[in-house]
This record gives sequence, structure tokens and C-alpha cells, in this order.
Amino acid sequence: MSNRVSPDYDAVIVGAGFSGIYLLHKLRDAGFNVLLVDAAAQPGGIWYWNCYPGARVDSQVPLYEFSIPEVWKSWAWSERFPGWEELRAYFRHVCDTLDLWPMMRLGSGVRGAHYEKETKQWRLQLDSDKTVSTRFLLPALGFASKPYVPNFPGLED
Repeated sequence: MSNRVSPDYDAVIVGAGFSGIYLLHKLRDAGFNVLLVDAAAQPGGIWYWNCYPGARVDSQVPLYEFSIPEVWKSWAWSERFPGWEELRAYFRHVCDTLDLWPMMRLGSGVRGAHYEKETKQWRLQLDSDKTVSTRFLLPALGFASKPYVPNFPGLED
């Protein structure tokens, strides 16, 4: 008999940009109990934060969109290199179309994460002072985030 307590979630994704939203969609469809958290109030990743005048993509659509048929068939871009406003609307459309909102906790960043060897689970402290546990922690922070590389002995080789 095991003393192991079931985690709150099979997986917690941190980040609501392209990769986080796609992970949420695929894992949910595969039957996993998933939560996505992001400090931003809306999905979009960098397109939530990049909202300066003239901010737009440098890759033309349809290259810069999800290849999920129910999403692209029900969305029409207004231009080939859309700006941040349209990208924010696109991410809301994706979450509406795929019904992802119930599995998302936006406006709540992760203040800390600790792996507990005994239970083989991650325990995450969210900004809301809520603690959640998960079997898998999936950071989808994007290429523009500042990396943190722990100082593990021997890491350089």
C-alpha cells in the first residue's frame, strides 16, 4: 500500500503563449488533468506584454498561427503581418474555439516551485497564495524569457 497522495493536476503549464496554449490543447485532448498559469491577465505570451505602438509580427501569416483546423477555419487575419491588438484577439479566439478557459488561471504567476522527492510531485506556490501540486511541471516561457541555470556541480561538462 502506498502513502502517495494524488496530485491536484497531472501537469501544470507555465506560460500562455503559443507553446503553452498548444500544450494545454494537446494534453487536455489526450485525457490529462491540466492547468495553465500565467502572470498576464490574458493569453498571448509576449503579445500580452509587447503592446508598444507599431509592435507586430515579423513572420507572415499563415506561418504565424496554429495549424489546428477548427481555429484557422474560423479566423481571418486583416493583414499579412498583424499587430499586437489583432494577436491578442487571435489568442482569445483560440481559447474560445478550443474551450481552454476552464483550465487556465490567468493573472497568477508562479512564485516558487519545489520538487518533493517523497511524493514525486511538484508543489507550486502561486501569486494568489494558493498552492497546487502536479506530477509534471512544463515551463512554456518562450525564447524571450530570461533563463535561470542552477549552479550544479559538473554542469559545464
